[in-house]
Amino acid sequence: MFKPNRTAGWRGVVPLLLLTCVCGLAELAAPPASNAQTTQAGALDSVAPGRLNAPASLHEAAKVIDFRTFPALKRDEFVQQSATKFVYTLAQPDLSKDMQFYRDKFTAAGWKIDYDKVDPKLSFGTFRCSKQGFVVDVTIFQNPGNKKMQVSLENQGNVDARAIPRPAGADVTQAQSNVAIFRTGSKPAEVARFLRTELKRLGWREAVNPDMPADEEQDDSGYVSFIQRGVHIGANMQVKDGKTEVMYDAGLLQVGVPIMPDAKGRIEHCEAPYLHLGYATPSPPNAVLEFYRKELPALGWSLRPGTGKIENGKAKAAFDGPDKKALRLELLNQGGPTLVLVSNRPEGR
Repeated sequence: MFKPNRTAGWRGVVPLLLLTCVCGLAELAAPPASNAQTTQAGALDSVAPGRLNAPASLHEAAKVIDFRTFPALKRDEFVQQSATKFVYTLAQPDLSKDMQFYRDKFTAAGWKIDYDKVDPKLSFGTFRCSKQGFVVDVTIFQNPGNKKMQVSLENQGNVDARAIPRPAGADVTQAQSNVAIFRTGSKPAEVARFLRTELKRLGWREAVNPDMPADEEQDDSGYVSFIQRGVHIGANMQVKDGKTEVMYDAGLLQVGVPIMPDAKGRIEHCEAPYLHLGYATPSPPNAVLEFYRKELPALGWSLRPGTGKIENGKAKAAFDGPDKKALRLELLNQGGPTLVLVSNRPEGR
């Protein structure tokens, strides 16, 4: 998931999103027309704001496509693999043949290719495809560090950044399914308040990074984030030339852990270097524990034997999964709301 840097400005945000996350298809390394093969569906950028899909869970996303079982080329080494993202180094790279391999596999699986670009001079190829409201980016590129060719397959989820509500009069400057950039006369704090109001109506919860100040409202910049089920929405705001430039990004979480429906206030949430999900609920510890005993097994975790006992308003439980990091659930109630912490940070760290 994209992590903002509140002091970096657009110099830090855009290259990180376009290069590291391999999301900026239209903007990345645009070559002369004679050197690149490019196709793009004209309707890709015609989505009205305010019509957000109901966000999927990671389990639902994996039912549409699971990169743990999807066909792959001959690999040199794994970099990252999960149901929603797969990155690996090619053992015998051939850009043209490798791109065609994945075009054929995705087309055969019912995916529609919406954007396709190849630049042999840059050792770079990418296409974006869609199915059942989900969008997947397929990119083959040369790692600038070790010069090896890598494949990146990433499910961007089923929430379109272009459909996230925008302030009246916003001037859109870039629009793709997972990124929308616009300029507005509203100040960053006003954009943040607008989003809080609009997304709360649609069931989204504001999520704050526990390592960042939660209540600062700077005049020239800002960042707000929201989560629901397996999807995140972020908005990075930066004043530039008298206007506020806003970048919306939307995508799948790495770990989609459910939250008690009666959770109060904002949620503490981050996924790097470890998952941290913290919130308060008026429900007693036994109700919270029962909620996770029911919800987590449906997502692939099982309660570790000998854990999950409540004593004096406190509880600790561990949930294991065959292809997942173990989750630690901690509950604390001292007569008021129950404080909930879910983390995959190893004990003692």
